[in-house]
Amino acid sequence: NGVASAMGMGLGVLVSAALVELLPAPRVLPYAVLLALLLAAFAGALRMPEPVARPGRLRLTPQRPRVPAEARRPFVVASLGVLSSWSIGGLFLALGPQLAASLFESGNHLVAGIPVFVVGACGALAQLACGRTAPWLGACLGSVALAAGLALISLSASTGSSAVLIAGSALVGAGFGVAFLGALRALSAAIPLDSRAAVMSAFYVVAYLAISVPAVLAGALVAPLGMELTFEIFGAAVGALALLAAFEAWRTRPRASAEPALALE
Repeated sequence: NGVASAMGMGLGVLVSAALVELLPAPRVLPYAVLLALLLAAFAGALRMPEPVARPGRLRLTPQRPRVPAEARRPFVVASLGVLSSWSIGGLFLALGPQLAASLFESGNHLVAGIPVFVVGACGALAQLACGRTAPWLGACLGSVALAAGLALISLSASTGSSAVLIAGSALVGAGFGVAFLGALRALSAAIPLDSRAAVMSAFYVVAYLAISVPAVLAGALVAPLGMELTFEIFGAAVGALALLAAFEAWRTRPRASAEPALALE
């Protein structure tokens, strides 16, 4: 679920930083540990009982991601939310440790991983706290918090303040978690039952493009533009996208019912 994903991202970076900092073979050991965890998860999945009774042999039939007409509006709103939230995840995974090392003036890998851990931890805690919030409200407030946190992180890059970086990371993490959860819940409620797999596949195509493409672009631009300008450019772009997602989520809010007409005398 979203809580496990957010916390896993933060803990994964912190554990990897500890392996690199404290143990030998820093370019091999983190990948070996990850491979061992994947193999354990695969073995556990094979041993899980199948809850669905299937007559005959198992057949895997690839399906093309698609979005039916009745789910396109919720899909657009959810896509805006996941684009803004997961773009920040990709940007932080690519440049967050380098920015932290610069602001904290430390070469310690554990110190460099602190902002990414803060983002993941705050994202998980925010999802736990706001799990019962209306989906449209969660997507709206989360996106606003995301934009505000990005502004703080850009400010930290320009002022050299590590305290502002941590505050911005906490706000970004909370916004990331709540915006993603709200967008996903809103989309799940609007998907027709016979199209659920196809629509969720399309949703996660958008999500993984959002976390990968900005990370690659930021990594390519940080050398010619510098850390500060790169964060300002990407922060402004993703912040604007987050505010657009907040506006669209606000437009999907339930309308108050009209006042009953006065009885005729």
